[in-house]
Amino acid sequence: MKPALAILLFGGVALVLRGVLAALLPAGLCPDLGLLVVIGLGLQLPGATGLLLAALLGYAADVLAGSLLGQHALLFVLFFAATRVVGAQLDLQRGAPLVILTAAITAVHGIGLVSLSRFFADAASWPTAGQLGTQALVNAVVAPFVAAAIAAIAARLSDEERRAVELAPRQRAL
Repeated sequence: MKPALAILLFGGVALVLRGVLAALLPAGLCPDLGLLVVIGLGLQLPGATGLLLAALLGYAADVLAGSLLGQHALLFVLFFAATRVVGAQLDLQRGAPLVILTAAITAVHGIGLVSLSRFFADAASWPTAGQLGTQALVNAVVAPFVAAAIAAIAARLSDEERRAVELAPRQRAL
C-alpha cells in the first residue's frame, strides 16, 4: 500500500510540474509527465491497484487541464493496460523497448485526445505529424528516467523484504 500512495503522490506532483513546464517551454518540448507516470505504473504495480491509480491520475489530469472529465482517465486506464500486456511479452525494463512503446503510446494518446474531444465537443483540431512526432520523441527521451524513479519508489517502500525472510525449522535437542 505504501508504494501505491507514494507513486500517486509522485504522479500528482508530476501533473503539476507538467503544468509549470508547459508555461515555460514551447508546446512540443514539454514532456507529458502524467502519461509517463502511467507507463511507469504499468511496469511496477500489478492489476487493480495500478488500474485505480491510472484512473485517479487521469481524472486529476482532466481537472488540471480543463478538458472533458474522464477523457484522460479513460486513455490512462487503456495505456496502463497496454503497458501491462506489452510488458508481459517484452522486457520493458531495458531502454529501447520502453522508448519505442512510449513513443507509440504518445502518438496514440494525442490522436485519442483529439478524437474524444471532437466526438463529444467538436472543439479540438487535429495535430500535425510533426507535433505528434516531437511530443513522442520528447516523451521517449524522458520515459526511462520517470520509470526509474517509479521503480526506485516502489523498491524503497516495498514490503517484500520482510516477507522474503526464511524461517528455519526448530532443531530438537537430543
